[in-house]
Amino acid sequence: MEQPSPILQRLREIIHDLYSCDSVHERSVQIHETFNGHTWEGTVEVFSLIGHPMATTVYVWSRESREHCYATILAVDPVKTPLDAVRRDIAADMRSKPPSH
Repeated sequence: MEQPSPILQRLREIIHDLYSCDSVHERSVQIHETFNGHTWEGTVEVFSLIGHPMATTVYVWSRESREHCYATILAVDPVKTPLDAVRRDIAADMRSKPPSH
């Protein structure tokens, strides 16, 4: 059996710390998205969750602006795809920043 890469193993540890369940890496998805004037490009890692009470999938990716900082979004309605997760994160990030004048 092939050993997971160190980064995927680290992401599994993060998932376990956040959601108190195990996970299995399913795939990597390349995303390039412009949403409400904000562009994000990168790789979203898709993990199946084992024993989580609300979700069977979580999407995880590195935030470019901060070293060793990751976004994690559970696949809970309305988030159904990696693209949905990125859009939700962009929208949340936009809401947290004060408007520029």
